Amino acid sequence: MLRNRNIVCFSNDWRNDPTSKHQIMKLLAKENTILWVNSIGLRNPGLKSGDIKRVLGKLRSFFGGIEQVNDRFYVFTPIVIPFHRLAMVRAINGMMLKLSLSHYTKKLGMRDIIYWSYLPNVAYLLKRLKPKMIVYHCVDEWSKFSFIDDRIVHDEQELCRISDIVFASARSLYESRKRYNPNTFYISHGVDYDYFHAEPSPGGETPEDIAKIPKPIAGFFGLIHEWIDLALLDYLIRNNPGVSFVFIGKHSVDIKDLTKHPNAYFLGQKKYASLLAYARHFDVGLIPFKMNELTINVNPIKLKEYLALGIPVVSVGLPEVRAYRSIVRIAETYQEFNDALNEELAGRHLSSREERDLVARQETWERKIEEMSNLITQHAKGA
Repeated sequence: MLRNRNIVCFSNDWRNDPTSKHQIMKLLAKENTILWVNSIGLRNPGLKSGDIKRVLGKLRSFFGGIEQVNDRFYVFTPIVIPFHRLAMVRAINGMMLKLSLSHYTKKLGMRDIIYWSYLPNVAYLLKRLKPKMIVYHCVDEWSKFSFIDDRIVHDEQELCRISDIVFASARSLYESRKRYNPNTFYISHGVDYDYFHAEPSPGGETPEDIAKIPKPIAGFFGLIHEWIDLALLDYLIRNNPGVSFVFIGKHSVDIKDLTKHPNAYFLGQKKYASLLAYARHFDVGLIPFKMNELTINVNPIKLKEYLALGIPVVSVGLPEVRAYRSIVRIAETYQEFNDALNEELAGRHLSSREERDLVARQETWERKIEEMSNLITQHAKGA
């Protein structure tokens, strides 16, 4: 792992649900100083209550200064003007961000900084900062999100070109990004193995809201957003009245038709620390994504989290999931998904718990970070 380095990370907001970015930076903070920069925005805010609350929250955080998460991990919330496509706005934002980051990195004693971005639209800022090293970690096909500014394609290509190293979490992302930077590497997502594989603590209580749900349980945890196939879920729920379908997480799409089913349970968002207490009651883990240009570039973190739990997995045919087809049931149609689910619930498992565990143990975040650290070190030596 990298040691005694200074890293400024551009990402989504720290207080959001844990993602690959959170996992990686938390582990790097054990040996390095991290300044996490909350999102500078990828779209123009509207007048929705959610957007207004988010803006007010960012203002409070900005005036509160940096937040110290632990000994070597800090979070900074910048203030930026939306409408990033306007040259004048980008110039003003670049100047404000440069001043803020210069102030806080100097205050924290950060020198020879690695600027590590998960956001595709920071090239204009990084050019002002003249960093020692730029790492772009691409985990999504940004241009395919419905809510993203269409300038993103140009911005991301520019970021790829000026980066010293580009990491891509899916093979398709790797193939497309390496056209702009030959120092592009495929690093698949990892898993917080020790957390998801942990045995229940003696006397640990089952959360009340899942304790009363009848078995068997087909479960899903994560955000229910535009990439989830609601029609597939409706099909499965209707065709399996004796199975409980449990969903843990927020939803940003209309799910009212699904909530009408008596065997569908939406338990809402849970803290990461309590997620395991719910997920270990799943009999099967579901990956019910739509198949489109957005999702074919996705490397679903929950795949390896399910495997670390030891539970069988049924998934649609995402390219990144196909690599695990020897231990994961993959379905091309709604009927195939339904059949695969019933095979697993009947105990006719495609893989054993031990086989699933073996794969998960080899895919930890620690291993992924070690791989990335070695590539960064090699590049620095050759620079």
